[in-house]
Amino acid sequence: MSASGTRRPTVLVVEDHVSVRRRLCDMLATETPVQIVADVGSAREAIDAFERFRPDAVVLDLGLPDGSGVDVLRRIKGSAPFCFVIVLTQFDEPIFAGLARAAGADCFFHKSTQFERVAAVLIELAQAPERSQP
Repeated sequence: MSASGTRRPTVLVVEDHVSVRRRLCDMLATETPVQIVADVGSAREAIDAFERFRPDAVVLDLGLPDGSGVDVLRRIKGSAPFCFVIVLTQFDEPIFAGLARAAGADCFFHKSTQFERVAAVLIELAQAPERSQP
């Protein structure tokens, strides 16, 4: 925990569009007390980075070039149910929110209208007590 009373959660960013990924990482680096451990653009890279770093949180796009973000989410929650997963996607149809929630997403945000909410959620996560591990 830092002197300000917040801890510094580790975060993995998974977004296939480089410009969106850069914007997201820049926002998180300047507006939140998190440590970005990796930022990747594919499902395979996401799984590899997750297994390597075991972050406290993941910001996850659903549309990835080599697989489904929902499948990545299932893998993450299957091996680390206490990892906090924020889905940030361009898919705004209710079926995608339902699929993400059923797979274990803690939050579901649309990129064009709720992008900045990711920072607010991660600030809250940093201020919350650490999640219990089994």
